[in-house]
Amino acid sequence: MRRFAVAMAMIVFLTTCYAGTGFAEQGDQAVVANTSLQAEDQPESTENQSAEIELSQEALRPDQKVMNMIDALNVTTLADRESVVLARQYYNKLNTPQKELVTNLHLLEKAEARILKLWIDSAEIASPVDEGLLGVLTDTYDGLNDKQKSVVANVYKLDQLQTKLDELRVVKEDNYKKAKQAQAVIERMQVLKLSDKPAAIKARAAYDALTDDQKAVVTNYGLLKEAENKIAAWEGKPLPHKAPDNIVYAGTRSSDYGVSGRWLGTADWQHITDQMAGYFPGAQPTYIWIIGRLDEDAGIGGTKLEFEQPNDGVDYSALNISFAPPAKEGHLSHEEYLNYFDEHGIKVFLQVESGFADMKTLMDLIFAKYGHHESVIGFGVDVEWYYGVSEDAGLPITDALAKDWDEHLKSIHPTYRMFLKHYNIRWLPPTYRSDILFVNDSQSIGSIDGEVPGMYDDTMGFIPEFKVFADFFYPNDVLYQIGYRKDAMWYYPLDKPVIKSLSERLAEATRQKAGITWVDFTVKDPLTFPALFKSDQEAADAVNTLVGYLRSTGSNMVGKRFAANGATLTDAMYVARLREVVNSLTEAQRALLNESYLANLINLEPKAIDIRIAHLDTGNLQIKDKGKAAGIRAAYSALTAEQKAQVTNLQKLVAAENVLASLKEGNGNSGGGSSSGGSSGGGKADDGKSGGDNGENPDNHANQGGNPRDHGSTAGQQSGSSDIELTDIAGHWAQASIREAVNLGIVNGYEDGRFRPNGLVTRSEFTAMLARALQWKVEDSGLTFADRDRIPAWALPFVRQAVEAGIVIGYEDNTFRPARKIARTEAAVMIVRSLGLKAESKTALPYADADLIPAWAGPYAAAAHEAGLIHGRENGLFAPQADTTRAEAVSLILAMLRKHEN
Repeated sequence: MRRFAVAMAMIVFLTTCYAGTGFAEQGDQAVVANTSLQAEDQPESTENQSAEIELSQEALRPDQKVMNMIDALNVTTLADRESVVLARQYYNKLNTPQKELVTNLHLLEKAEARILKLWIDSAEIASPVDEGLLGVLTDTYDGLNDKQKSVVANVYKLDQLQTKLDELRVVKEDNYKKAKQAQAVIERMQVLKLSDKPAAIKARAAYDALTDDQKAVVTNYGLLKEAENKIAAWEGKPLPHKAPDNIVYAGTRSSDYGVSGRWLGTADWQHITDQMAGYFPGAQPTYIWIIGRLDEDAGIGGTKLEFEQPNDGVDYSALNISFAPPAKEGHLSHEEYLNYFDEHGIKVFLQVESGFADMKTLMDLIFAKYGHHESVIGFGVDVEWYYGVSEDAGLPITDALAKDWDEHLKSIHPTYRMFLKHYNIRWLPPTYRSDILFVNDSQSIGSIDGEVPGMYDDTMGFIPEFKVFADFFYPNDVLYQIGYRKDAMWYYPLDKPVIKSLSERLAEATRQKAGITWVDFTVKDPLTFPALFKSDQEAADAVNTLVGYLRSTGSNMVGKRFAANGATLTDAMYVARLREVVNSLTEAQRALLNESYLANLINLEPKAIDIRIAHLDTGNLQIKDKGKAAGIRAAYSALTAEQKAQVTNLQKLVAAENVLASLKEGNGNSGGGSSSGGSSGGGKADDGKSGGDNGENPDNHANQGGNPRDHGSTAGQQSGSSDIELTDIAGHWAQASIREAVNLGIVNGYEDGRFRPNGLVTRSEFTAMLARALQWKVEDSGLTFADRDRIPAWALPFVRQAVEAGIVIGYEDNTFRPARKIARTEAAVMIVRSLGLKAESKTALPYADADLIPAWAGPYAAAAHEAGLIHGRENGLFAPQADTTRAEAVSLILAMLRKHEN
């Protein structure tokens, strides 16, 4: 987790310093969550007993132990920090009478002050990210007593560090300004035809003039890449841009406190694996699997290993280690999960939150238990909990310590790899590298580019901050643990799928190989892995969290900015995306939403529309802005009369629409604009879709009751027409198929001129495409699915026809699951049934993952393959559980039509 400035005072040295003479109560309260815990073998002290308790010789042992530890302290380097913190933790665990017997506490306080002095001497400020380090040092010093402060003779250096930080912030602001100037050039670029190439050349020159740090702030670089790809395709040249190829690990994290509601089974983890494989072809499926979590009750505070205690006679409580298998509902044993991962090529780092447990002992125990698994490839340390039991109180890792751990791990198995995780580079080894994988889990950041500060007053922005992290550890691989809840306030408006969009932007700013771990806190989310919801309540809970960020209190930054009249375009698009999400819920799910939260959404929608209108560049409107204006108009039209009356910028929208109506293809302003109708970077886009890349209605606001409008087709899209200019398919492998499918009326493009070929398709949408292609004419026999009320009104006729034709059967629980993304296997089955092909083939499929195709679907997949209807993805994979993209869907349906005609 992130902590900055004053908030950073809760980190490290609250544990080491604040509990000394003159402020012992403050330190105990801030650091130890349960200070009433007694030292080992001590009776509980009560108010009635404290004045007259007669301490036995047995009771004195912990006190004497602490004094002996303090006497042994000899602080000469920062490597002595562990012994100082350990002594403090043992002292904190004493009860009040025991603490009164510690006569050498002043020596501990002096040692803590010396550690701070050494830390200040070693501190350096290299980027604005180091504001966190300076905050810790400053707040720690402020918490010392006068005697301790006299030891820290170098306190003046804090002012020097502050001066350096202020200088770097000026540089940061200058970088931001220059980056946004280049971004504006890209934004004004309009490339609808080859003669628009000069606009792209101008935008490229502006971007290339930036430094690498400045480029990390540009949020719409994707528009430039898209334009250059179109130009290359028109000129018959190879495409200059492809998806980043440096994402080599992709997966999620597992912790029993991270997954909300019912836990996940092996099929759920496989679903995540397949979806991530679809986003990042060729990346190794890799999970961070927490096997040891913090346990404040283990000794003086350590870790709980989630398996049975070995029967070896060792007193592990004295080693600050406890044992207990996971007990969360639906959680299998770790052995069962690892067995599955062994069989399915999923790799795992076993991670611990160590507290005061010895790291090498934890390694020995964990690999004695799970080292036989092929899926296990290494060991991870969450440094935030190393020698700390309060939030973010872990100690920095020295080079010597990292080397010691690394060598011990490789003595267990030479191929094992260690990862070290922390959001701040100053808590990770300064120079020791080996093959360590460095993991960044920074979160609660204000924006993707530094536009606004976050809840901890950070100023860098998500991409620039992660770039600093990667650059510091280059060329070692880095892994990004992302997707934290509060960051949704700025990543939710990104193009869908948000996991892919955000990850690719990180990869572009990263020189070395990188991994993506989508944190388990948000795997059950409408925009990540919605198929994982186990109940309506789980879905409603996730949406309540998202809409709750519109409140104007606490750390709800979007709501606070709206309340202060400082909301950004990203904030406005967040509101638009929330309306889309709310409208996607079933009636049963909407009934579970928090009414006061929904009231906030309704209240902010007119303000959000005003912000979107205000960002229309009415002096330089171009053809590409038609989609942007249409999206705003659609959002306005979906408001209630009461809400419409609150929109103050409507006349500006009307004026913009009039100007846009006068523009003709080829006669619009040639000065700019993206072919996709807006910035696709950083959530700052307002392209009339709020990022809808799943074939869903981009502006499906409907009425405030949440009932989607009946579009009768894939909503929010233009009707099929041969003269539609799709701006994002040039050079795509399915370009010809997409054009043919649109011309046939099977599927449509979006109002902003894009098709979004990599967008995902729901079961309802694929059924509709199939029905349009085959022009079914069958009688309506009604539907008996248990979730019939969840099928959108526009899709009901198509689903009825598919059921009547025997194409769709549904799931074992008599549900259709209309909003679920259709897997490649399911699409193949429906196509084979549509053609009436016999699913009897026993031919072995030539795919590396053919064994992952469900047994019931195997004959259908074989039939589709033999008929030449379906082909694998990259690297010889079929990806049976991966979601079907729009490009794959139309290609499959056209192949079916050709087979049908023959």
